Amino acid sequence: MKHVFVPLVGAVLTFLPALKAQDCSSWTNWDLRGTYAQSGSGFIDLSKTFPGAGLPSGLTPYFVISAIVYDGRGSGAGWLSFNMGGTQVNAQYVGYTYSMLANCSLQVTFRLKLTDLGITSGVQSSLKIIVPKRAGDLELRSIHVGTPFGTAPDTSLNLEEMHRISI
Repeated sequence: MKHVFVPLVGAVLTFLPALKAQDCSSWTNWDLRGTYAQSGSGFIDLSKTFPGAGLPSGLTPYFVISAIVYDGRGSGAGWLSFNMGGTQVNAQYVGYTYSMLANCSLQVTFRLKLTDLGITSGVQSSLKIIVPKRAGDLELRSIHVGTPFGTAPDTSLNLEEMHRISI
């Protein structure tokens, strides 16, 4: 047992510096600037996300792709393309803001404007986790559960992943 344990401890100690948590204490919104490609899937209740628009109620499965440009100053702009229950819907982010938090996460708020229908959602919020990759590469991952501000609970559940594709 001793012959196995000593090399194992040595291997762990060798790689320990690489296993420590990312230090993002000096990061700012500027460090997140760039264009991100995003994909995600989940469920959404359109009647609660866009109240009064006459959209069907109940959770509908959806898949989304999008592109968002982070300006380095806390604002962003971009587009989305959803497939919701077999119907293709295009949208734009409106009032997209982001803020780097001390715990290495990112607070995002936005509204969605469905370009085909001309309707806009209430303000929505999402918390993203920053995943540093190779030199300069970043991923942002999020799980959004719950409620756009001012709406009934259980409005949506989704998992998203974003990859920075340019700075």
